[in-house]
Amino acid sequence: MSTGRPDAGVLSSEEDSDELAVGAGDVSDVLAEVSELGVLLAVGVVPLPQADSSRAPDAPSAARKTKGIRGFVMLTISVASPCWVTTVQWTCDLRTGLRRHRELFTRRKAIMTGFSHQAWQHTVKLQHAMSVHPFNEELATGTLSRERFQFYLVQDARYLVGFGRALAAAAAKAPEVDDVAFLAGAAREAIVIEREMHESYFKWFRLSEIDLADIETSPTCVAYSSFLLATAHTGSYGELLAALLPCFWVYQSVGAGILTRQSPENDNPYRPWIDTYAGDEFEATVRTGRDALDRAADAAGEATREKMLAAFTRACEYEWMFWDSAYRQEGWPTAAMR
Repeated sequence: MSTGRPDAGVLSSEEDSDELAVGAGDVSDVLAEVSELGVLLAVGVVPLPQADSSRAPDAPSAARKTKGIRGFVMLTISVASPCWVTTVQWTCDLRTGLRRHRELFTRRKAIMTGFSHQAWQHTVKLQHAMSVHPFNEELATGTLSRERFQFYLVQDARYLVGFGRALAAAAAKAPEVDDVAFLAGAAREAIVIEREMHESYFKWFRLSEIDLADIETSPTCVAYSSFLLATAHTGSYGELLAALLPCFWVYQSVGAGILTRQSPENDNPYRPWIDTYAGDEFEATVRTGRDALDRAADAAGEATREKMLAAFTRACEYEWMFWDSAYRQEGWPTAAMR
């Protein structure tokens, strides 16, 4: 979400590339472009007092252009799409805003038409099912049982070993140096950084190594990890990226959704988990992963893109199964036959 509120009469900084500044005379142009990107929630234009000439020498001519709206305006636009919501409120110069808003929405339009967006739309039912799964509903309210969360943490810690190896394989396949660095760094974080969060919870729950060893790796955890490693060995670079991205993106989406339901007085024991995946840093990781996937899809043929979509979909299915298996504390149905 990008939100800014500069003081009235102050021009938006040229360095703030994510800001949206739109001239009042160009509001119709803005709305036309917005309608291509998502659902328009609200728009408002409020005339502000005439700025003095020393701060905005071009304001009078801009005012004539906009049929009497003088100086600066406060423009508020709220837009929603299945992947993002933007609410922007800017005090903006009437003449210079159009170029800035075109830059922003051109960027957003590229995201909305890329392969990753199409893949997310293809799996939108799965995404919704995960967001309302009892595991995540109870995680959001802090009522998820300790036993279920412990089971989940153990499975997640073991899954991340395979996930990290698959990321390392993707780094080895990556054609661009920046993607090598990103994927190799993500592999390290999966093994080192996220493991630190798991271990902090293990200590909080007072789980010993013996306790952890008594929890058997679930069939779903084995299957998901095996799927990623098989894709790493037999699939293309694009297929592997498509299989890996849902683990990042689903967690960011679920975490961000849960965070909106938290309040200062809500002493949720799972808040560290929520903050990890709902944070700006993790969101930036998702954006980088999406960019890499979109570039790989742009360079691929139609047959490979179909395989990439299938890999993305299967990974999303495994993500749902992972939540569900943790909630059920899934065991092996053949355990009694051993």
